[in-house]
Amino acid sequence: RVAITAGVREGSGAFYLCDERVSADQSIVALKCFGSDIEPEYGLVGAGLYFMDNRTEEIEKGREGLLIVHFRDQSAEDETDGWLSGTVCDDKFNDHAADLSCQYLGYESAEEWGSGRQYVPASILEEYKIQTLVDDINCGESDTNITECEARVLEGHDCSSSENLWLKCASNSDEPEWKFDAVQLYAYNEGHISTGPEGLLFVGLEDMNHPEDRIGGTVCDDDFNDHAADLFCQSIGYKYAEAWGSSPENAHYFPAEVYESWNHRIVLDDVQCDEWTTHISECEARILEHDCSKSENIWLKCSNKDDEEGTEEEG
Repeated sequence: RVAITAGVREGSGAFYLCDERVSADQSIVALKCFGSDIEPEYGLVGAGLYFMDNRTEEIEKGREGLLIVHFRDQSAEDETDGWLSGTVCDDKFNDHAADLSCQYLGYESAEEWGSGRQYVPASILEEYKIQTLVDDINCGESDTNITECEARVLEGHDCSSSENLWLKCASNSDEPEWKFDAVQLYAYNEGHISTGPEGLLFVGLEDMNHPEDRIGGTVCDDDFNDHAADLFCQSIGYKYAEAWGSSPENAHYFPAEVYESWNHRIVLDDVQCDEWTTHISECEARILEHDCSKSENIWLKCSNKDDEEGTEEEG
């Protein structure tokens, strides 16, 4: 088949328009470039899902993140030459394309996909000249491999960085994959435990690989911030967190002796919610690993007031 694509002139970073012809086995892309005597043969050599680890500020690769594809000019003599790496636009992308993409990466299927999440900071993409290379991926029902789908890469595409695709692929492991199952604020008063807009923060987690496995407990205050507090309050139906903190107010909501009798453990530590996150499920955290004491348990005071004056940290 014939499609339209584009490449990057080596050393310049500039795009040039090319006529793409794909080999029968879909592995080689031969480019005849208009206005150029260069005829590289680009082959898809890999792809990955990339994200920034907020603790180390390193770019990591995993089963969830920004989809980046890697091409290499098969005619280049030096293995370090002729590489192209870039993002994929969400135009025409669908669930079938997402499943095929995850299968190409070695997973069974896609759990979620979309665009707009900033797994990799824009400054990093700009620094390494990561541009949109693939657009209009169109996978038919009969396609069984992502390389069988029609796609194009060309200068002047109509995609912005907000349309960069991200994927979350299904795990192939029996290791627990925890997701939020419940969030609640509890307060103890005269022998009764009540729920409401303020109290000690408790979360419930469910293992996506084994839905019957659930755990529950408290949240440590390490790395917790105003945005995280707002997101937790929003998850239970409030607009924002009016205040939050840990010791000594957490003992007011739950006396130490009552907390101990409940036999609940700290299940989340180092909760980090970037500014772009809109739901607590998008935040990073350590699960069942912590260096906290019960005095560091988080409490929240949520509000629906229209005259929001900002979140106040206490304790």
